[in-house]
Amino acid sequence: MVQISNPNLPFGGVGNSGMGAYHGHKSFEVFSHAKSVQYKHFILDIAQRYQPYTPFARQLLGAALFPIPRSWQRASVFVALVALVGIVLAIVYA
Repeated sequence: MVQISNPNLPFGGVGNSGMGAYHGHKSFEVFSHAKSVQYKHFILDIAQRYQPYTPFARQLLGAALFPIPRSWQRASVFVALVALVGIVLAIVYA
């Protein structure tokens, strides 16, 4: 029973003496699930790229993922053409 008092020693064995090493740090490793964690962002990364999302980031993400209807696409082309004609007329008659 002396080995139980030392938390650095694994406890247990393989076969008839037990299975695995369930004592101290070894039991922490056995019963833990490893996952990757990123602590540092790249300089050019924006905060909206990583979770957890703030309410503002959720709105931005929703706007970015919202599909633009075809009628809006046609209207934006029409508005761009009207603006271009207006700019050309302003330059010609100025």
